[in-house]
Amino acid sequence: MSKLSLKGRFLFITALLTLICLLTNVFSLFELKSQNTVTSEIAETWLPIVGKTADININVVNYRKLEFNLLATQSTDERKLVMDEMDSLMGNITIYSKVLDPLITTDNLRKFYDDFLKSWENYQAESDKFKAALDKEDTALAEKILQDSSAKYYDEAYKSLKALTDESYMVGINKSEAAAKLFKITFYAIIGVTTFFVLLGLITSILNIRSVQNSLRGVADGLDSSAQIVESRTQGLVKSSDSISSNTTSTAAALEEIVATMEDLSQTVRKNSDSSNQAAQISKDGQEAVSHGQNKIHSLITVMSEISTNSKKITEILDMIDDIAFQTNLLALNAAVEAARAGEQGKGFAVVADAVRALAQKSAEAAKEISGLINEANTKSQMGVELAADSEKSLKAIVENTNRVFQLIQEVAQGSQEQSHGIDQVKTALTSIDESLQGVAASMGNVTSASEDMQSQAQELGVMMSQLHVLVGEKNKTTTEEIQNNTEDASSSAA
Repeated sequence: MSKLSLKGRFLFITALLTLICLLTNVFSLFELKSQNTVTSEIAETWLPIVGKTADININVVNYRKLEFNLLATQSTDERKLVMDEMDSLMGNITIYSKVLDPLITTDNLRKFYDDFLKSWENYQAESDKFKAALDKEDTALAEKILQDSSAKYYDEAYKSLKALTDESYMVGINKSEAAAKLFKITFYAIIGVTTFFVLLGLITSILNIRSVQNSLRGVADGLDSSAQIVESRTQGLVKSSDSISSNTTSTAAALEEIVATMEDLSQTVRKNSDSSNQAAQISKDGQEAVSHGQNKIHSLITVMSEISTNSKKITEILDMIDDIAFQTNLLALNAAVEAARAGEQGKGFAVVADAVRALAQKSAEAAKEISGLINEANTKSQMGVELAADSEKSLKAIVENTNRVFQLIQEVAQGSQEQSHGIDQVKTALTSIDESLQGVAASMGNVTSASEDMQSQAQELGVMMSQLHVLVGEKNKTTTEEIQNNTEDASSSAA
C-alpha cells in the first residue's frame, strides 16, 4: 500500500468501498431471496390451500343445508329453485377441487384430500338417491337417507375437509413462523455484515488517510526544507551579485584609466621612437662629419648630450611603464580572485585576467630590458662625449664610437617600435577586458533580477508550504512571515 501513488490509494479506497457496498448488497439480496422464497411459498401454496379448503367447506355446509331445505319444500317450483342452487354449489365445489388438487404437495395433505374426495363422492351418490326419493314423493325414504347414510358420508367428508384445513393451516403457521425467524436472522445478519463491512471500510480508509497524510507530511517537510535552502542560496546569490557588480564597476573604471594612461604612454613611445630615428640620423650625419674634423666635434658633443637627456626621459618612461605593468598585474590578480568567487560565470573573465597579467609581466620585462639598453646608451653617450673631447687625439676612435652609438640608437628605435606595438596590443586587450566587464556588469544585473524573482518564488513556495502543512494537520515549520523577514534581512545586508 505504501508503494502506491496518491491517485492509486484513493482509487483503492474507492474500489474497496464499492466492493463493500456490492458485497453487502449481494448478501442482502441473497437473504431477501430466501425470505421471498418462504413468503412466496406461503402466499402461493399454503394460503390458497387454506382459502380453497374454506371455500369448499362453506359450499359443502351450504349444500347440506339446502338438502334439509329441499326436504321441507312443498311446491315443485320451490324445490326446483333449491335444486338449482344445490347444483350451483356442486359446481363451485368441483371448481375449487380442481384448483386445490395441484396445490396438494405433502403426503398428509394428499391423504386428507383423497379421503375427502372419496367421502364426497359417496355423499353425492346418497344425495342423488335423496333427490330421487323426493322426485317419487317418498319423503320418508328421503328423510331416512338424509339422516343415515348421507349424514355418515357428510360427517366423513367434513372431518376429512376439516383435517385438510387444519393441516394446511398448521403448515402455513409453521411456514410463517419460519419466515418470521428467517426475517429476524436476515435482519440481524444484514446489520452484522453491514456493520462489519462499514467498520472494515472505515478502518481501511483511516489507515489509507493516515498513510496519505504521512506521505503529504513528508512531501511538505521536504518542500519546506527546499524552500529554506532556496531562500538561503538566493540571499547569498544576491549578496554575491551585488559584490561582483560593485567590483566590476570599480574594475571597469580602473581599466578606463589604464587605457587612457596607455594612450599617453603610446604617444610618448612614438615620440621616443621619432627621437631615436632623429638621433640615428644625427649620428649618421656625425659619422659623415668626422672627416671634417674638429669643426663638427662640438655638434657631436651637443647631440650626445641630447641623446643622454632623451635616454634619461626614456628611463623615466620605462619606470612608469614598469609601474603600470605592476599595477596591471595587481588588477589582473584581483580580477582573477573575483572571477573565482563568481564561479561558472566568472571563468571567461578569469581567462582574460590571466592574459592581462601575462601581458603586464611581458611589458615589465620589456621595460626592464629597454631600461638596461637605455642605461647602456647613457654610458655610451658619456663615452661618446669623452671621445669627442679627445677627438683630436684619435679620430679613428671617434669614428668607431660613432658607429657603435649609431647601432645602439637603431636598437633603441627598434625597441621603441616594438614597445609601441606591445602597448597597442595591451590597449586592445584592455579594451576587450573593459567590454567584457561591461557585459559582466549587465549579466550581474540580470542575475540580481533573477535572484529577486527567486526570492519572490521562495515566498510563494512558503505560502504553499503553509497551506500544505495545514492540509496535513500540522503547523508549518517556516512561516511566510519568517521567509519575508529573511528576505528583508538579506536586502538590508546587500544594501
